Amino acid sequence: MWKTLIGYICFEECIDQIEKKRNFIIKKRLIHQELINKQRNMDEYCFYKEQIKNILYEYCNDVFEEERNDIFFDLTKSQYVFGMDSIKLMKCIQQRMADELCISIHIGFSFHQEFAKWIYMHSYESYRILSFYQAVKIFGKNICSQKRDEMSQIHRTVHTLPQSFGQDNQDTFLNAREALIIAQNLSFNLVKQLKEKDYGIRCIQIQFYDMQLNFYKKEEKLRNYTNIHSEIMYVIGKLLNEFAYQGQYFGLRIVLCDFKDFQDESYILPNKVDLHHVKRKIFGQHNHLPLKNCSLFEKTV
Repeated sequence: MWKTLIGYICFEECIDQIEKKRNFIIKKRLIHQELINKQRNMDEYCFYKEQIKNILYEYCNDVFEEERNDIFFDLTKSQYVFGMDSIKLMKCIQQRMADELCISIHIGFSFHQEFAKWIYMHSYESYRILSFYQAVKIFGKNICSQKRDEMSQIHRTVHTLPQSFGQDNQDTFLNAREALIIAQNLSFNLVKQLKEKDYGIRCIQIQFYDMQLNFYKKEEKLRNYTNIHSEIMYVIGKLLNEFAYQGQYFGLRIVLCDFKDFQDESYILPNKVDLHHVKRKIFGQHNHLPLKNCSLFEKTV
């Protein structure tokens, strides 16, 4: 087991893969084929990043970003919780990304975040791992020892709740009534997940595109946290009815934000843990929502 084990994923590589897999679906809907080259929408960008981070939160409770495309995660304690070495943890995370996001990712692992990113960028192996002893041969003992000591002094804010999660559907619709039928199915799945985890939410957002790939978004902040389907659907219906529909639309997405744990608002791994309790509370069986035929294009209106 590693004394410290930090993972790194390049978000830009993930997005590139998702775009390539989705483009052939979107092309069928485009009136002007040149729209396929539009700049990315920041809402799409954030949506996929949160999906990736939510999967990582299944395996640890310390996921952090240094720059926009750099996602790091600390699996030091997870090695003991799951009883897995770095290779097995890597395989599990890679499989989840493949199953739920339809992407094949690489992960860099090392004892410090800078070395995890370095091995990710400089290796073409399937398993990109740089141990302390390997790093010493490349960078020298002094700098490696300094970086290793830094890890014991770092204290980051640990987030135990998701920032957002959502689900979308690529069916077309012409008006609020048709959109509401699609939203009904999406919301059932989202509320099921909320209840399984005993979460409440206080912000609801809807997004979709027209056939020119103009991007539409509305959101509403609730007075109280809820996981009641009728209350959530009331807000979704209200938001959908605020649009002036003209033509055909697709890619309806519902995004839930601002979470509260009704059972326990915060939980951080202690030094000594009851493995059964921890796995259920933090790393338990979560039914993450698979992404379906999502687009990654950017024009907001």
